[in-house]
Amino acid sequence: MITVVVLTGYLLSAAITDILRKKIPVWLIVMGIFPVLLGIFMSLSGTDPGEVPEVVISHGAGALIGASFIPVSLMTREKLGKGDALLFTVCGGAAGYEKLMILIMSAFLLGALYAAAMLAMGRLTRKSSFAFAPFILAGYVMTEVLMHGG
Repeated sequence: MITVVVLTGYLLSAAITDILRKKIPVWLIVMGIFPVLLGIFMSLSGTDPGEVPEVVISHGAGALIGASFIPVSLMTREKLGKGDALLFTVCGGAAGYEKLMILIMSAFLLGALYAAAMLAMGRLTRKSSFAFAPFILAGYVMTEVLMHGG
């Protein structure tokens, strides 16, 4: 539970910063090491020694899957920002790959619905950009609700 609170707080600060500045500063990304370490530690606490490799693989795979968005960011000239890609990396490292996969689907779905609504209302154009970190936060909250019932 503490990992959920810490990661949610971290993502909330990233979302607010992204909304206000359209950029997530390096120092905030670096602070993501704390939710990652906490997530790994909390997953390992009370785990049978035989299950330790599974926990480590889950968090490591989550971080790698999240990091796979970094080249996507570079190839698209940051249509998906590097900060957003690094947030996926932090989320994967802190929550594990299973939660990250649901988070990614939720974040992109919510972002697409927002973009479609804003395009329909004429508030965005196809060339517009918007802060994506709030959708990563919302996707994480949705993931926790779906996987743990609230």
